[in-house]
Formats: sequence, C-alpha cells, structure tokens
Amino acid sequence: MKRTLSLAATACLMALVARSETAADFAIGAEAYDSGDYAAAYGEWITLARDGHAAAQIAIANMYRQGEGRRPDPAEAARWYRLAARAGNQVAQINLAELYELGAGVNRNLPLAWAWYDRAAASGHQWGRKQAARLAAEMPAGALREGRRLRRLPLARQ
Repeated sequence: MKRTLSLAATACLMALVARSETAADFAIGAEAYDSGDYAAAYGEWITLARDGHAAAQIAIANMYRQGEGRRPDPAEAARWYRLAARAGNQVAQINLAELYELGAGVNRNLPLAWAWYDRAAASGHQWGRKQAARLAAEMPAGALREGRRLRRLPLARQ
C-alpha cells in the first residue's frame, strides 16, 4: 500500500513539474513574441502545440493567420485552430468559426461556422453566443438546420 501511494505521489509531482515547465516554455515564447522575435516564439510554441497545448496551438494558428514570422497560411491556421477547438477551447472554436464563415483557409461553410460558434456559446462564451445568434439570423432555414445537425456530431468529425 505504501508503495502505491509513493508511486501516485511521484506521478502527481511529475505532472506538476511538467505543467510548470510547459507554462515556463509558453511564457518564454510569449516574451519572444511580444518583443517581435517571431522565430523564437514559434520555436518555443511549436513543440508545445504538437504536444496538445491548446494555448500554443492557438498562438501558432494566429501566427499563420496574421503572417507573423511566417508566410500567411490560413489553411495551416485552420488546422491548428481545429486541434484546439476539438479539445474544447472556446477561443479556438470562435476563430475556427470565423474562418469557416469567411472561407479563409477552408471552404466557406456557414452551417459549420454556426456549429462552432454555438459550441463556444454552449460553454458560456458570450461572443460565441452573439456570433451564433447573428449568423443564425442571417442564414436560410435549411442552412441553420444543417448547422444544428453538425453541432450534434462528435468533435472529431468536424
């Protein structure tokens, strides 16, 4: 029994250390970004993003979307936003919805845009709620029905 508790305690400690190292790495990237060193920021964030760190995924997506330190690539931005959005990140869900609404880097798809806005709204994000309501008012009834159908699909299918 003591050995199990010791292993559990060790696992918790390792998780806390890893989380603090991840936060430190993200902060280093943020400092580089804020100073205009986009290459260094990208270097710090890309490993975190590949490991599933949602804030880093969004930061990388933003760099591709805005062309900061990279050639603008809205399709690559959409790919990174989608990873974080599927993990439940509201900011990524809204950004991905915007890309679908505009047809930037993805095929324009208003039902899917609405579904992502609505997902963020369902998690309590006020801007997501406003955008979902606005888009619903602008969409034909058939497109909104399709958006509601898409909204019910598992995240991995969107």
